[in-house]
Amino acid sequence: MVRGIVVADQAHVVSDSAEFERLGALIRDRGGFLAVATASVPRRTPGQQARRRSVLEAASGWSELDGIRHDRPETGAEGL
Repeated sequence: MVRGIVVADQAHVVSDSAEFERLGALIRDRGGFLAVATASVPRRTPGQQARRRSVLEAASGWSELDGIRHDRPETGAEGL
Protein backbone atom coordinates (compact mmCIF):
# COMPACT_ATOMS: atom_id res chain seq x y z
CA MET A 1 0.00 0.00 0.00
CA VAL A 2 1.31 3.43 -0.92
CA ARG A 3 0.55 6.36 1.42
CA GLY A 4 2.04 9.09 -0.71
CA ILE A 5 4.16 10.13 -3.65
CA VAL A 6 7.18 12.43 -3.49
CA VAL A 7 8.67 13.70 -6.74
CA ALA A 8 11.77 15.79 -7.42
CA ASP A 9 9.85 17.96 -9.89
CA GLN A 10 6.15 18.11 -10.72
CA ALA A 11 7.06 17.76 -14.41
CA HIS A 12 7.96 14.13 -13.64
CA VAL A 13 4.26 13.27 -13.23
CA VAL A 14 2.26 16.03 -15.00
CA SER A 15 2.73 18.77 -17.57
CA ASP A 16 1.47 21.83 -15.62
CA SER A 17 0.57 23.14 -12.15
CA ALA A 18 -3.20 22.82 -12.59
CA GLU A 19 -2.80 19.16 -13.49
CA PHE A 20 -0.53 18.66 -10.47
CA GLU A 21 -3.20 20.16 -8.18
CA ARG A 22 -5.88 17.89 -9.67
CA LEU A 23 -3.68 14.84 -9.24
CA GLY A 24 -2.92 15.88 -5.66
CA ALA A 25 -6.64 16.22 -4.92
CA LEU A 26 -7.31 12.78 -6.39
CA ILE A 27 -4.59 11.21 -4.24
CA ARG A 28 -5.78 13.08 -1.10
CA ASP A 29 -9.33 11.83 -1.71
CA ARG A 30 -7.91 8.32 -1.48
CA GLY A 31 -6.04 9.05 1.78
CA GLY A 32 -2.60 9.78 0.36
CA PHE A 33 -0.41 12.75 -0.43
CA LEU A 34 1.53 14.18 -3.36
CA ALA A 35 4.55 16.36 -2.66
CA VAL A 36 7.47 17.95 -4.48
CA ALA A 37 10.81 17.55 -2.71
CA THR A 38 12.99 20.64 -2.71
CA ALA A 39 16.73 20.73 -2.19
CA SER A 40 16.80 24.40 -1.26
CA VAL A 41 17.58 25.45 2.29
CA PRO A 42 15.14 27.86 3.93
CA ARG A 43 16.50 31.39 3.73
CA ARG A 44 17.14 33.10 7.03
CA THR A 45 18.15 36.64 7.83
CA PRO A 46 21.47 37.21 9.63
CA GLY A 47 19.48 38.06 12.78
CA GLN A 48 17.59 34.75 12.60
CA GLN A 49 20.86 32.84 12.13
CA ALA A 50 22.43 34.58 15.14
CA ARG A 51 19.36 33.83 17.26
CA ARG A 52 19.43 30.15 16.26
CA ARG A 53 23.13 29.95 17.16
CA SER A 54 22.44 31.54 20.56
CA VAL A 55 19.60 29.13 21.28
CA LEU A 56 21.72 26.12 20.25
CA GLU A 57 24.67 27.30 22.35
CA ALA A 58 22.41 27.84 25.35
CA ALA A 59 20.89 24.39 24.91
CA SER A 60 24.34 22.80 24.78
CA GLY A 61 25.60 24.68 27.84
CA TRP A 62 28.44 26.32 25.90
CA SER A 63 28.92 29.89 24.76
CA GLU A 64 31.77 31.03 22.54
CA LEU A 65 31.24 34.60 23.72
CA ASP A 66 32.84 34.01 27.10
CA GLY A 67 34.20 30.46 26.97
CA ILE A 68 32.28 29.45 30.10
CA ARG A 69 30.22 26.30 30.28
CA HIS A 70 26.90 27.43 31.67
CA ASP A 71 25.99 23.99 32.92
CA ARG A 72 29.08 24.18 35.18
CA PRO A 73 29.26 27.82 36.37
CA GLU A 74 32.31 27.12 38.53
CA THR A 75 34.45 26.66 35.41
CA GLY A 76 36.29 29.50 33.83
CA ALA A 77 37.43 30.07 30.26
CA GLU A 78 40.02 27.30 30.63
CA GLY A 79 37.29 24.78 31.50
CA LEU A 80 38.87 24.00 34.88
